[in-house]
Amino acid sequence: MHDEAVTRIDGQILQLTEPWNLLGQSQCPRLVDPCGVSATTPILFALEGFNAHVISRIDYDLKEAMQDNQQLQFVWRGSRSLSAQQEIFTHVLDQFGYCS
Repeated sequence: MHDEAVTRIDGQILQLTEPWNLLGQSQCPRLVDPCGVSATTPILFALEGFNAHVISRIDYDLKEAMQDNQQLQFVWRGSRSLSAQQEIFTHVLDQFGYCS
């Protein structure tokens, strides 16, 4: 995953691809938990070949509403104008921490 402090897309891409270059594609995980997300996150992860990711740290009110409506899983599309290849299955942990 890229560091949330990296704001430019070229830096995000570099941080996503560098481990693949060092470790090889078969050694890299297919499920990630990003710390800092933006509209580019689902696009970059989908293009890198990830098929899902898990998040936990979102707005408390949003998480509560998602829990109440049983909508903790969704397909995240970074942009309506992009194709379905640039979307990723996302799960929000139901607790406020990593142990869910």
